[in-house]
Amino acid sequence: MFWERFYTLCTINNKKPTPVGREIGISSGVISTWKKEGYCPSGEMLIKVADYFNCSIDYLVGRSDCMKVQKSDFSYEELRMLEKFRILSNENQDELLHILDYKYDKQKSLKP
Repeated sequence: MFWERFYTLCTINNKKPTPVGREIGISSGVISTWKKEGYCPSGEMLIKVADYFNCSIDYLVGRSDCMKVQKSDFSYEELRMLEKFRILSNENQDELLHILDYKYDKQKSLKP
């Protein structure tokens, strides 16, 4: 869980894990250890990562799906959608936005 969250935060911020580690004083060897399934860093390391990304330790360890990003709270699912959206071509992004607008308008019309 931790690695997935850490990697997502790196991706959202257009950064690579190893350089982030260097910036916060964590060796590339330690970063490699984090990739192991089920591994969770020490409290000190969690604090460094949470401070760097301005998120909660609860988010990093999977106790919460909400994190703070640029003064806004996004759920983990919303962040995953954004990450996937950014990878799509402009044409596919436009198509998804059109579908989203349609669904939004339809939902809005159902409310009295």
